[in-house]
Amino acid sequence: MGLPVKLVCAVNSNDIVHRMLSDGVFSVGESLLTIAPAMDVQIPYNMERIWYLVSDRDTKLVSALMKQFEESQSLPLPPTLLNQLRQTITKSCVVPDQDIRECLKKVWEEDAYLLCPHTATGVHLYENHSSLRLKRAIVLATASVMKFEQAVSEAGVEFPEFEKVSELMKMENRCLKMTKGQKWETILRTKIEEVTQNIFLKFNLNRQYF
Repeated sequence: MGLPVKLVCAVNSNDIVHRMLSDGVFSVGESLLTIAPAMDVQIPYNMERIWYLVSDRDTKLVSALMKQFEESQSLPLPPTLLNQLRQTITKSCVVPDQDIRECLKKVWEEDAYLLCPHTATGVHLYENHSSLRLKRAIVLATASVMKFEQAVSEAGVEFPEFEKVSELMKMENRCLKMTKGQKWETILRTKIEEVTQNIFLKFNLNRQYF
């Protein structure tokens, strides 16, 4: 039962996952600033979840591995776990900034679709590995391109104006000042309650159904 899924992994220049799959060592490297900033990390928070799943939910193993990694920042993976990972994540590659830009531009010119730089890493992997090109693929966009004007411009693509974003940027900035010692949780909850109540009143909603 279930959908038989094999994963592929495309990362930016922060390549800890690619290195782990290649040489079997999960080790922290230098953190680099890239045009795909959501991947600018050296300790991906979801790695232990993947270990947990591919090890048949072996919590003791994952806990021991994470403890060892936290102490040493470098962890040679047990051969069995590494083999399980490689069976699940069948291909990986590193996509530097320039390749991200070129992919972004190519997709725009050929398909009139504007990728965000994070999504472009996945599309680059698909476009540049012949074994994947033989199959139909769905690449899920991971973020809105509206947040990445600089990356789009650096790719040689004219950044379009997004009306809703332009309107948002022109709106008044509002903030709630706090004094030392105030509990921010209480302030936040009160504010959420206030905004929620205003929405119910504005749209004449019956709160008992929510």
